[in-house]
Amino acid sequence: MTVSSSASRNQYTATAGQTVFAYTFEIVTDDDIVVLKNGVTLTKTADYTVSGVGSDSGGNVTLVVGATAGDILTLYRDMAYERLTDYTNAGDFLAADVNNDFDRLWIATQQVNEEVNRSIKAPVTDPLTIDMTLPAKASRVGKLLRFNATTGDPEAVSESDVFTSGSLNVYNFTGDGSDTTFSLGQDPGGENNTQVYIDGVYQQKNTYSVTGTVITFSAAPPNLSTIEVMVVKPIAIGATSASSVSFTQAGSSTERNVQLKLQESVSVKDFGAIGDGVTDDTAAIQAAIDSGTKTIFFPRGIYFVGTQLTVGSASPLAQFVGDGYLSSEIKCAVSGVNIFLERANVEFFGLRFIPAPSAVNPIAVKSALPTNFADCDVWFRECWLDTGIYIAHQVVGRGSQFDSCILKCTTVMEITAPNPYNYSGSSASQPPEAGMRRYRVTDCDIDGVDTLIKAPNNTTADKYIHNVVVSGNSSNGLDFLFRGQSLRDSSIVNNVILVTENGTLIESLIAAKYISNVTISGNYFAGWSNPTVTITGRWNALISATNDPFDFSDTTVLNETLVDNLTIVGNVIKDIKLVVLNSYGNIKRIIATGNTFKRLFETSTTSPTMYLFNSRNYSDLTFAHNTISSDTGLITATQFYLANGTAGSNGNEFLFSNDSSFTLSSEKPTWTTGSGTPEGAVTAVVGSMYTRTDGGAGTSFYIKESGTSNTGWVAK
Repeated sequence: MTVSSSASRNQYTATAGQTVFAYTFEIVTDDDIVVLKNGVTLTKTADYTVSGVGSDSGGNVTLVVGATAGDILTLYRDMAYERLTDYTNAGDFLAADVNNDFDRLWIATQQVNEEVNRSIKAPVTDPLTIDMTLPAKASRVGKLLRFNATTGDPEAVSESDVFTSGSLNVYNFTGDGSDTTFSLGQDPGGENNTQVYIDGVYQQKNTYSVTGTVITFSAAPPNLSTIEVMVVKPIAIGATSASSVSFTQAGSSTERNVQLKLQESVSVKDFGAIGDGVTDDTAAIQAAIDSGTKTIFFPRGIYFVGTQLTVGSASPLAQFVGDGYLSSEIKCAVSGVNIFLERANVEFFGLRFIPAPSAVNPIAVKSALPTNFADCDVWFRECWLDTGIYIAHQVVGRGSQFDSCILKCTTVMEITAPNPYNYSGSSASQPPEAGMRRYRVTDCDIDGVDTLIKAPNNTTADKYIHNVVVSGNSSNGLDFLFRGQSLRDSSIVNNVILVTENGTLIESLIAAKYISNVTISGNYFAGWSNPTVTITGRWNALISATNDPFDFSDTTVLNETLVDNLTIVGNVIKDIKLVVLNSYGNIKRIIATGNTFKRLFETSTTSPTMYLFNSRNYSDLTFAHNTISSDTGLITATQFYLANGTAGSNGNEFLFSNDSSFTLSSEKPTWTTGSGTPEGAVTAVVGSMYTRTDGGAGTSFYIKESGTSNTGWVAK
């Protein structure tokens, strides 16, 4: 028989239940064929039978069980390379034996040729000097196969030496019917790294060319056509650096790498922080601070700070950002300063500061510029300063702001001037009276705070602290809103400030030596409202101007103006003992209008006198449209004055509006105002006074001299 030159392999996609599959090549025995179903080798007899053995045109393979629709059946010849016939001298030399032997030789040759055709080989046109031998095992283990750029010979290389497609950038243009060239944001390296569409239709690569960053079309795209060029940029296989991946922001043609994009914000966990509240994360956080980034991020966790963190004067760091104060916490374990800022303009956002049990009087953040000059400007936004933090922000210089924070620390802000306060040379534009400014607490929740803003008397520059704004806050427990040497050019507006029962009588809500150009407006100030004789948890005065606001036992009387240009408008002020303003010096230009002074009280029996304004000397005081009432259960005073002190040297006397009303308990004398005679119309106790707005000589002022009802009024 003859041996056909046909291929020794057949493949079929089965139909449902199909059992018979033809093979078109010669086999010598039924063991010379291999049957695969979906890549799995079947077993002769158990899975199939073979017919047509020895036929040069082939035969059939019949499955025992019919195939499933879609099964892939592959039939190929796999004859063993062996000689089965042995010729002997003087033996039979039969044609059948010789033909069978020669058939096996040709079949084996075909089988080898089939395998060779499926292998990698050099074309016949290659030079004779090529060497297609693979590198030795030791050289190629774990490597990739590459062909040398010069010889074309195979060589083993590491993954990082081989390149593949990595990033995809898209560039869009609009055709005008005449332009054929368009500039891309990167060099694709050739047409094969691009895909181009015009009005959604793919463009063959022979219709354009790429040179550098310019793509040139053989024909100008139509007018108003939409051109989309997709550029695939190669990166190294297995590369771990994000600098190898390009990034282009939407709407921009500027290409950057992902490494630069990610470095815009650095997580403290990038440097090994654990955030379990136990492991000391100080080194990791400091490394993040020193990394040169502008923002460091604190993911959800509790970050233990065991030694002081420092942001140097040359650091570009501008933001400490958390995942919200309910998620990201900094545990301050340093007895003293935990985060020290030597540079200006730093923001803390979405963080909670909590004290470690071992910390004594921890200061969360301190700002002090090494230049001895006052431009700190630090912001706390949506942060939580917890109970046990001694000082939230200790600022040596200008600028500290808390916005939308929860404040439960002992002192929220402590302000001191640089000492010495050098403002010569380049700093000459900010002497103390201009430099010590901008301290703000706005829209915060304040709970159990001893002092909101403290300004210790360290230098003469502390005398000029100004531009303090306290606005829109809600407090359930605050002793001192401000306590320091000076409060100037400031406003305290729209706050709700309450005192809780703390076992002491608080000297005043605002205590300062110098107060000028201050507006207090739209607030609700209330002491502890339980009407008991203990009177603890209440303010002695709303405002106290004294020689030393940190030592109320110092009652030195000063012959200088301590309060000048103070406006108190539209407030509700209740549960204040004795006075609204108490000054151990002179006061002038005070305006109090539209206020409600409620539940005033005085329990002294040795000096039973009440004053709304108590000072050494006063002038230019205006009191209008106010309502005053006392705490019936605690009032013992028998004399009531709006102001105490002699008239100022300029001769201006105390002024009050004719519609201000006074009710100093139902058992005590009152002073009221109205039209017409009070006789038979106004009920009061003996000793009360009445001012008549429509009276004349001898009928403008009345005193209640007798009676228990509305009679006994005598004109004076």
